[in-house]
Amino acid sequence: MRPPRAHHCSKCGQCSLRLDHHCAFMGVCVGARNYKAFCLFLLHAFILSSTMILASYAYWHWGNGEASERHWAVSCFFWTENVALCLGELFVGAMVFVHCLLVAVNVTSLERKKGAALYFPGTNPTEQVPLTQHNPYDLGPDQNFVSVFGANPFLVFWPYPDDSQLQGSRFPTCPPP
Repeated sequence: MRPPRAHHCSKCGQCSLRLDHHCAFMGVCVGARNYKAFCLFLLHAFILSSTMILASYAYWHWGNGEASERHWAVSCFFWTENVALCLGELFVGAMVFVHCLLVAVNVTSLERKKGAALYFPGTNPTEQVPLTQHNPYDLGPDQNFVSVFGANPFLVFWPYPDDSQLQGSRFPTCPPP
């Protein structure tokens, strides 16, 4: 018998609890055991690319960038690098935003794709895009965050999951409205 929220990945042929998606960049399925690490990876990639863009701009604006303007190769490399960083920043930023929303309402990408309710926390769900069903796993943004990142605030940025919440046989639910 299949546990609730478990799915079979067609790409790698494995079943995962709370399967979110198969990540082509990491080459693994992102599920209950590594979703926290995936979210932290996205957050750190976003912070790193933001820092690189700001440092590059600061170097060009206040550093030795003016001297490099005479060298077309350096200037060409600088602008190509910044365009690539900005495009990557947009992509990663969009993924961070989407996964923050998914965590806030306790929905996986697969569940969202299959029609689970997704709305901005704190708003009236009936005013949003038509909802196809009630999400029984949405316990509120705070508890949803704890279900992914753990209850210990000192271990939020530790990339390992809280094993106490990964039994898989049942998930906490809320009654329908």
